[in-house]
Amino acid sequence: MDLATVRPAGRGADAPEHILDRRTLRQRGQVLAIFAAATILFVGILAIVIDVSWYWASSLRVQRAADAAALAGVVWLPGHVSTAQQAAYNEASKDGYTTGVGGVTITATQDSTAVSGGDPNQLDVTVNASVDTFFMRLFGITKIQATRSSKAIYVLPVPMGSPQNYYGDFGKVRYPGSGESASTTQTTTAGPSSPTGSGTATWTTPQYAYSGTSSQFATIKVKNTAQTWNNFGFSIPSGATVLGIQVVMTAKIAASTCQLSAALSWNNGTSYTTAETTTNLTTTATSYGLGGASDTWGHTWSPPTDLNNGKFIIQLTNPTACGTNMVSVRQLQISVTYKQTVTTTLPDANLTDPNGGSLTPQGFWGTIMSQGGESINGDLYAPYYDNNGGTKTNSSYYNASNYYNYDVQMRPGSSNGRLWIYDAPFCASGSNGQYGTGDRWFNSTNGISTFYDLYDTKLTNDTSDDTLVWSSGNTFKETQSWSDPDLSGSGGSSCSKTTTSGSGPAGTDGLGTQCNASATSGLDCHLRWYQLPVTLTGGTLYRLHVSTTDPNSPTDQLNSDGHNSFTLWATAAGTAPRVYGVGAMETFEPLPGGGASIFYLAQIGAEHAGKTMEIKLWDPGDTNPLPASLSILAPTTSGYTATTFSWSAQKLNSQGQSCTSSGSGVTSVTTNVGATTGTFNGCMLTITVPLPTNYAAPTPPGETNGGGWWKIEYDMGGSSSTNAYDLTTWQVDLLGNPVHLVVP
Repeated sequence: MDLATVRPAGRGADAPEHILDRRTLRQRGQVLAIFAAATILFVGILAIVIDVSWYWASSLRVQRAADAAALAGVVWLPGHVSTAQQAAYNEASKDGYTTGVGGVTITATQDSTAVSGGDPNQLDVTVNASVDTFFMRLFGITKIQATRSSKAIYVLPVPMGSPQNYYGDFGKVRYPGSGESASTTQTTTAGPSSPTGSGTATWTTPQYAYSGTSSQFATIKVKNTAQTWNNFGFSIPSGATVLGIQVVMTAKIAASTCQLSAALSWNNGTSYTTAETTTNLTTTATSYGLGGASDTWGHTWSPPTDLNNGKFIIQLTNPTACGTNMVSVRQLQISVTYKQTVTTTLPDANLTDPNGGSLTPQGFWGTIMSQGGESINGDLYAPYYDNNGGTKTNSSYYNASNYYNYDVQMRPGSSNGRLWIYDAPFCASGSNGQYGTGDRWFNSTNGISTFYDLYDTKLTNDTSDDTLVWSSGNTFKETQSWSDPDLSGSGGSSCSKTTTSGSGPAGTDGLGTQCNASATSGLDCHLRWYQLPVTLTGGTLYRLHVSTTDPNSPTDQLNSDGHNSFTLWATAAGTAPRVYGVGAMETFEPLPGGGASIFYLAQIGAEHAGKTMEIKLWDPGDTNPLPASLSILAPTTSGYTATTFSWSAQKLNSQGQSCTSSGSGVTSVTTNVGATTGTFNGCMLTITVPLPTNYAAPTPPGETNGGGWWKIEYDMGGSSSTNAYDLTTWQVDLLGNPVHLVVP
């Protein structure tokens, strides 16, 4: 068939062929134009897709740089903002983004300075960088700005144990409920006392020597005549030491000048002391004194016999030199000065600060076990052994270097800070810890050393950059077995709290008194306050590390087995410091039966809403013979309430209980059922508390030291007249990485 003769449908059969060809060509040209336009549109779309994909990939790089910068810098907060910013810039540069180069700008700000009420431990980072285009250049678009932000937070260790400027103050430092016998040396003067009787009358009216009026005198004209007087009514206690006797009288002579002589007898005139004489008598009645408060007249007196009414007399003699001139005497009086050791029962009293100010009890003492102790007694990290009796087994949790630490937070603007330690040395005070701060031995009586080291943390949680400010060295290193079992301060090997080098009275238990910081023996600070010889600077966070392992002799204390308890107290000009435990803290709790004992546990800020608080209690509830249970108390705007928690227990000590158990949805857990070693003896009790998403760290009524403080409560059964004594290691953490990004 000849295609040229084909006619388009609907066309007349008689149309010319050249007209048909032009129409066909025109249609073909339209298709080509449409195809060309579509191709351009497709290429444009492809260009946009490629450039958008490139922008998206590049913005991911910007986001990763912002995340890395925030994580790198936040660890320097809250104390080193400029260092945190520089660390963020440096980390972003490693990812190819340097502020000020190639149109890149980076900002890094502490959240508290950018947002009112923000978290000072949060770093906000924004990276702004331009992204080059490819195909968009055809449309005049050469760059697109990519801006990405990131927020990182650094969760610092949870403050534990105290919202105040002191830590570890149980309260009473004597024997709870009974008082303490303490000995003191007292100096007393008895008299002046007049006689009420006289010996055989050799003088005229001898009674006027003590009972006469201003014109009545006992008199004598015969030279060298002696007269005695007695019954002075002295009651000097047995065992007292007479320091001196003073005689006072009013006397005169009629005409000539002479001296009146006096002697004392302790055996009713059988023997006399060496005589003492007055100055020359005058014709006018004048007061004369003989002896004195430190003059024993050459005799060692034995009270009360030597000075009672049947033995003690005074004899006056007018010497030959007086001739027949009348000597007159009246107002004869004698005083006796003596010293004695007085033992008194002191009432229960709370510990005071070094200046005598009152301290609200916290219910526990700060404490630490000796290196040679055993972890089953309540300290997980300081003892070298799991068990120190019979066959010794080493503890895998011994970590003297990293535990135990106490932060001393000096507020910005404060100055002249001071830190004190109460009862810094070890001195055993009774076998069950009921005396003093509870220092005691367990399985030995070897000396126990304690070492205190103060560091400047540089306001970071990284201990590698901490600077040593002060060390106790060997001040509280004991090489002998010291004890003070009844707080009397006496005995051959007793602690030297009865020395007078401190500012407190000798023989007392040191409530509110200070020891001599330069004393060669730290035992002078037993039950006294010791001031660290350093000044603390405002705006600085200090760390006090306490250890019983000798840093210069790591095995020196392996044969010691006991615990040393103490209190920390800080002061400053301006805002008061804060003192609290971090990481782990060990408490010694004297727990009275038949009631609840409540302690500060930890401070949880509002920024942790929705997280989970984890509480670890090592070896809680060794409260034999009393049954016990514990609860966790949450703060509310109206008070404290027992919160719901889950718990689990795990045996960590080879000598411990078989305590693998758990519970959930409870408000208390039993830690001892009676006269036993405890439900969790040698075990770790882990308690988890989910924090509500709307948790706001409330401040209960009566709390004046900031919000968010949780408490722990021990409920004791049994009689209120019975006490139990428990050593427990506490740890509180918030689950999750301490350094993490904040999800918007």
